Amino acid sequence: MSAKLRSGFYLGKKSALLLALLPAALLLALVVLAILYGRCARGPKESEGLTPSVATTPWANVSAEPTARPPGPWDQQRLPRQVAPIHYSLLLWPHLAPGLPEPRTHSGQVNITVRCREATSVVLLHSAEMTYQGASVWGPLEEADNSTRSIPLGEVWTAPGNQYLMLELLENLTAGSLYELRFAFQGKIQPGPDYFGLFLNTYKDEGENRWIIVSQLQPTAARHVYPCFDEPAMKATFNISIIHHPSYIALSNMPVLDVFEYKDVNDSALSALMNETTPINWTITTFETTLKMSTYITAFVVCNFDYVTTTERGKQIRIWARKDSIKKGLANYALNITGPIFSYMEDLLNISYPLSKTDLVAVPLMDHGAMENWGLMTFHETSLLNEPEDYISKMQICQVVAHEVAHQWFGNLVTMDWWNDLWLNEGFATYFGHLGLNYIEHIMPLDKLIGEHLTLPTLAKDNPRLNQSLSNTETRQTDSILEQFNTITYHKGAVVIRMLSNFITERLFFKALNSYLNAFSFSNAVQDDLWTHIQKVIDEQNDFQLPTSVKTIMDSWTCQKGYPLLTVDFSTGNISQIPVFAEKGEHNSDTWIIPISWMRNGTIQPLVWLDKRNKIFPEMKISDSVQDWIVLNVNISAYYRINYDQNYCRKLAKVLEDDPKVIPSVSRLQLIADATHLTW
Repeated sequence: MSAKLRSGFYLGKKSALLLALLPAALLLALVVLAILYGRCARGPKESEGLTPSVATTPWANVSAEPTARPPGPWDQQRLPRQVAPIHYSLLLWPHLAPGLPEPRTHSGQVNITVRCREATSVVLLHSAEMTYQGASVWGPLEEADNSTRSIPLGEVWTAPGNQYLMLELLENLTAGSLYELRFAFQGKIQPGPDYFGLFLNTYKDEGENRWIIVSQLQPTAARHVYPCFDEPAMKATFNISIIHHPSYIALSNMPVLDVFEYKDVNDSALSALMNETTPINWTITTFETTLKMSTYITAFVVCNFDYVTTTERGKQIRIWARKDSIKKGLANYALNITGPIFSYMEDLLNISYPLSKTDLVAVPLMDHGAMENWGLMTFHETSLLNEPEDYISKMQICQVVAHEVAHQWFGNLVTMDWWNDLWLNEGFATYFGHLGLNYIEHIMPLDKLIGEHLTLPTLAKDNPRLNQSLSNTETRQTDSILEQFNTITYHKGAVVIRMLSNFITERLFFKALNSYLNAFSFSNAVQDDLWTHIQKVIDEQNDFQLPTSVKTIMDSWTCQKGYPLLTVDFSTGNISQIPVFAEKGEHNSDTWIIPISWMRNGTIQPLVWLDKRNKIFPEMKISDSVQDWIVLNVNISAYYRINYDQNYCRKLAKVLEDDPKVIPSVSRLQLIADATHLTW
């Protein structure tokens, strides 16, 4: 997901006439729900579309969590692991059609195939702002005689604090067996400016006001659209179907499997008359079965857009936007760069993109610059569409598109196990987003691009008020998860990755990434898994040795807050480190294992390591001659500041006066930035 944008305008309330029609629309929704029961495929093997199944068991009321309820798993902020999802058959119906009031709700049914890992009589899953018309549990599915047997339900209730739906069963589920959870539900379409879950945009196209419905589910909004196990590690496959008016197009993660008219078995509900004179026919679009993936990258769009298309290595790419924007050619730049960025990523990582299509949708209004949903990426219009002569806009679009394409590997193919390691998604996507920008546009040397656009701005922002390390073990509640989407996660993550690539060499870096991505494809990883695969390639070579293990080095950068300040004394060769924000006299035990690139008199020297609080480097002892000088952190290859004393700064000033280019331009920028920082 790209950076959050400032919300735009939102059109006024609908007319009194449309308000008057709302009760009729809701009545139609309830009628359709009665028909939808049993229309989803019942298991992972049935991908050919909707088939009749046994209806869910209705209950009169879903109770909110009573204050007197004893402690239980519903008090924990993570789902228990007694049951795990394997497959979802999901049918969604956003209530959007010409002649209907502004859509405020969606209906649907989901059948979730789960495996019971430990015997249990309680099933928890996520649900937020949802109402239910029925629920049931069926199985065990392996036993043919019992495949349609309903497990008797006791109490069904919600725990709003942790956004749980609780199913209390009257008998235990058997460990190792498959079961199916069936729900018929109704949820809310967010009208804006709350652009999460399923949300609505009102926009103008071809001279008229129109609506589009879009999903934004990261990090924890899938539960606002359908009941689910809404944690990144609880991956599953999905069969998705969307009911919509035939004048609209439905998009989801996978290619379309079929589009057909949806008719009730008794030919009544879905062809009901909205106002007793105008018939409304409905269409259902079904999609191919997804790959195994997290709930937060399931995606849904119902729109009246047009598109431009191309193919890259046999895979379809489409850019969707307002019809006026397509006619004006505003999507052409994005179309021209997306395929080459995909190919660039495939070649770098030596892993093919696993989907046969990718849609990129230009959304008029959304909170973030873009979202990486597998096969259906969404972008704020300003992050995807541009006038041909707008150079700055092109650079922004290129970087954002490259960021989201990188997520197809870092986040979608391999996902962090929990949000405390979000930097494994966003740090890599930010870094590769800049690599992609450099590959397409060549605006400046890569070291300068990273230094100017990532390292120096991040050093300026990384301060005690952020109070965050890259890997944060305390990330639990929804609010704290949202707080992880910040400069530290994105930009510091990218800078630390760049530093890692520099000191192990780019060749070994990409070899390790290929090993890591292959090992955890369609699964989840923690940062230690990455360190293990990097250590493996380090151990297989003899060109250099690290001062300690990759984990020990990298944990000092990802598990500590802030960054180090190095103070140098070239009369003795001594270099010391302290946390950059340590108060005078404060004892702070934080130390980093720091790779120090350096040049002497314009010549690059071998890398050295500062692996303790103070260390003397005899090779860095220099004379008083103005011709004898050293600069550390060449091209800002690592994440720290340097404190040179005033006399030495005057010496470097004389060096630059004699030859302004003898010190690389990015290192000159750091000299200025560090001196400015230290004066404050």
